[in-house]
Amino acid sequence: MDMTDRSLETPLFVIGAPRSGTTILSGLLSADSSLAFIGEPRFTWKFGNEKHSDLLRVRHARPEVVAYIRSAFAEIARQQGRERILEKTPSNALRMGFVDR
Repeated sequence: MDMTDRSLETPLFVIGAPRSGTTILSGLLSADSSLAFIGEPRFTWKFGNEKHSDLLRVRHARPEVVAYIRSAFAEIARQQGRERILEKTPSNALRMGFVDR
């Protein structure tokens, strides 16, 4: 297993309502040198579902969408030379099943 695969094994997602402290929490967590911070990659999350609202459901996590998102996040971790990803997008609170998939 290479670093790219490991970075996606146990990702950290900061979930919360806008203006609830997710930015400060992400900033504190990103001080950990093992974490590749990815801040609000809206276009990555919306890949293949551009016409849908932020209320993405599990059915929207089609195999090609999942593969693209995982690849994009793994590439960021690889570029930063980090072991795990830390991602923060407040609107993910509306699509937990999609994010989990």
